[in-house]
Amino acid sequence: NINNNNKNIYISTIGIISRNVGYRLGRYLSSIIPILIDCCGDPNDDRLHTDDMNELRESSFPGFESFLLKCPKEVIPFISNILNLSIAYTKYDPNYTYDNDLSNNENELLELLDNSNMIDNNDYDNNDDYNETYSDMGGSDNDDDEHSWKVRKVSCKVIQVFLSTY
Repeated sequence: NINNNNKNIYISTIGIISRNVGYRLGRYLSSIIPILIDCCGDPNDDRLHTDDMNELRESSFPGFESFLLKCPKEVIPFISNILNLSIAYTKYDPNYTYDNDLSNNENELLELLDNSNMIDNNDYDNNDDYNETYSDMGGSDNDDDEHSWKVRKVSCKVIQVFLSTY
């Protein structure tokens, strides 16, 4: 078993090689691409929402990108898998809860609050006591260390390369 740090090095190396001499890797794509896909994992598996896994994903997607650019004919059998994975990780945000199961009462309450004039947020903008007390309550310290946005960025680049190449 290879630990995640070594996997990251190997995956990054494949990406670097493919960017420089990708056309020479074309005949090995049937071995390489399944490894890259496996390293990305399932975006719906909560156990895989770790910084180490995000680093592996961040290293894997540039490989897909360079294969699309450098080996356009050889990568054709894998395009569907690459695009499905890229689309899935474009939507990937472990910090956002997709809660579509609000009850009718909750929806009515939210609508009522949105339409009410009971709270005017502008009143708080000029209130110094409010700003001093609540100014640094915006986010948790973990938000600074969270890197899933990088995964979304590199997966979008793969889609962009596909659209511009094919």
